[in-house]
Amino acid sequence: KVENLSLSDLEDELAGLHQQNSALGALALELVAAKALAEGDYARAREEFTYLEFMTNAPEGVRQRAQLAISVLPPPPVIDEASVDEEAPAGASEGTETANNETASDAEVDAEVEAEAQSVDPDAPLTQSDDTAPDRNDMTETP
Repeated sequence: KVENLSLSDLEDELAGLHQQNSALGALALELVAAKALAEGDYARAREEFTYLEFMTNAPEGVRQRAQLAISVLPPPPVIDEASVDEEAPAGASEGTETANNETASDAEVDAEVEAEAQSVDPDAPLTQSDDTAPDRNDMTETP
């Protein structure tokens, strides 16, 4: 059923569960982050996965998957103030630029995320020992 819902419909279906600071809330938020990733909303996916990575009451597997997802997400776009008013060049290609300056399609990026996610050991310990969950308002990206 989830694969047929849009991100906003999924959030409505979860009825706020993904906003709770609990283990179950973390699982629901992971679902929202994965849906954002599937829809190509990398900024939203990065925001939610980053929050999950540091959420101390999230299950270890959720935190590890979030950490892995962040590591394979394309980097956030760099906004050059001089180019904000300019249009993209006529030959600009679609897709995501990788660390090697290659262009990868969303499907290729999704396949890489999925392959990496399958190799994570959900029982491996993480090194964070802080017992407080981060404030979501402090997790926003700044240009």
